[in-house]
Amino acid sequence: MSLEALAQSVAEYFKGLARGVFDGDPASNANLSVEVLGVSMALDTPVMIVITPWTVMGMVFPPDALLPTGLRIDHRHYPVLANEVDGVGRYQSVLLIPDVSDYRDQSAVRGDALALLPGLLRAVEHSRNEKVGVVDPDRRALARGLAGRPDPGTPASPFGDPDELPLPKPDD
Repeated sequence: MSLEALAQSVAEYFKGLARGVFDGDPASNANLSVEVLGVSMALDTPVMIVITPWTVMGMVFPPDALLPTGLRIDHRHYPVLANEVDGVGRYQSVLLIPDVSDYRDQSAVRGDALALLPGLLRAVEHSRNEKVGVVDPDRRALARGLAGRPDPGTPASPFGDPDELPLPKPDD
């Protein structure tokens, strides 16, 4: 499916959701409408931002469904949620602006959403670089394995992000 066709499918799905589920819902901002923007490729992965009357999310469509459980975008950690819907397919998303209730118009939320796009693209590219086409482990992955730390793509630990935990000190 082309990027344009994927973006159109996403827009149609969320417009239907807005009409069928969120119309008149107090969690929905009547000043906002569904809009898909920033449709891009991050290496092998389609990425886009979706504005809805209830949130703004980054949508990512990795061909192998491999993304970590979180992405770091501009020094902030965003949990990655996975979903699959008819007409759109499998995707992963991050809530870039979870609460849009204070926005007065579409242009304001559009500007804020587009400001997050470069960071989202960098985070997805970084994630995909670690997953795609790597035959030999890099030094970071090797060090993680030697230290007994899981690969970043493994499910999150209840003790926090493994990349932010201190490495154990070797016994002397």
